[in-house]
Amino acid sequence: MKTTTISFVKRIIPGTRDAVLRSLGNGSLMLAFAIIFSYNAHSQSNFNLEIDQVIQGNNLVIDFYIQKTSGNDFALGSSDFAVELSSQNLDLVNKTKVNALDGPWDMDFDPVSYLGTGLGGAGNFINLTVSRNTLGSGTGQMVTAVRTRIARILIPITNGCGTNTAKWIKRPVALNQFAAGNIKSFANFIDPAPDFPLCVSPVIPGISASGSTSICDGQSVILTTDYSGTVQWYLNGTAIAGASDPTYSASTAGDYSVKITDCACGDFSSIISISVDPLPEVPLITQAGGTLVSSVQGQISWYFNSVLINGATQQTYTPTESGDYSVALTNNCGTAFSDPYTVLLSGIANIHNVEGFSVYPNPYYNETVISYHLESATKTLIEIYNILGVRISTLVDAQLPGGDHNIQFSANQPGIYFLKVTIGENEQTIKLVELD
Repeated sequence: MKTTTISFVKRIIPGTRDAVLRSLGNGSLMLAFAIIFSYNAHSQSNFNLEIDQVIQGNNLVIDFYIQKTSGNDFALGSSDFAVELSSQNLDLVNKTKVNALDGPWDMDFDPVSYLGTGLGGAGNFINLTVSRNTLGSGTGQMVTAVRTRIARILIPITNGCGTNTAKWIKRPVALNQFAAGNIKSFANFIDPAPDFPLCVSPVIPGISASGSTSICDGQSVILTTDYSGTVQWYLNGTAIAGASDPTYSASTAGDYSVKITDCACGDFSSIISISVDPLPEVPLITQAGGTLVSSVQGQISWYFNSVLINGATQQTYTPTESGDYSVALTNNCGTAFSDPYTVLLSGIANIHNVEGFSVYPNPYYNETVISYHLESATKTLIEIYNILGVRISTLVDAQLPGGDHNIQFSANQPGIYFLKVTIGENEQTIKLVELD
């Protein structure tokens, strides 16, 4: 951390000033601070010297406090001490004193003292005198166990994302009477916490969405912050691993926010809530007697041979002619269609429970092969119907032995046909398509 020494020096015990300046070193940037004490007892006392830091507007305010911790109360004598600050984020040249103090204290600049002493010149440090008013008694007022503010310095902030570390340069503090003599008391220098945030105001990033915040499963929305530095994205208050770019692609439902991470005063943005709607479920058609039933409810549409049936919007539909029926479910994320369900009227039942039965290829050119398996000798009936439900051919009508069976079929004319298989008590109807 880049630091700059700030010393407060005014009137010092004889022989003390040169030692103080040597200990601070030439070329350092100092705030010189002196306290003038009057001491009315010759016993030793201990006391605290403390610093408080607060932000007021665009300025850092440093308050200096004194408080006796043991021994007798004492009146002000003379002393010196120095404070080191992190100067890279502060405008130390334009620092000022504030005279709004607790109690009857005087504080004045002495702009000509200590010029040319290596403390940085008149523009780079403060020569400050703080004295206790004597109220005519000539002895000064007492320092007691009450924590009392004795000085306030105001320093403009140049980097609102920066921090300041105020640190005492520790040494014995000399106290003496106004009239004569020197005695020593022990000062306890209390360092404030390091890295004090110079937050003029919280740095709150903006956040926006590229489109609607209500998306469908599998979609995403791009979230963007207007902050150009380093950030961290959060979902429901938990940091998203690796999400530190100015943009984030959100595909999960929840509350999104972003926080600045490269500024001591960085804060959270507002929240953008993303909702994710499911895709429509794919319906399945079953048959109950002469009625077709959709497995899903909602915004239903029935189709016959891929053409919408006007007004057919219920979960059930009763077909009126042979052909392929399908049902569609629609929501705000799209439309899902069922597989076609073939219906053959004219008394032909649509029972889909014959196992081991297949037709390949289908659709086909010239001819196709019908394959089925019988567990034992079984009465077998295989018939062909046209699109009107008229039977045009009977391929098998016999008691067949158990085992695998194959039969070839061709209508010798392109078109749509229905193959009905009856094996024992089981039936199945399947649509055949013969190509030109």
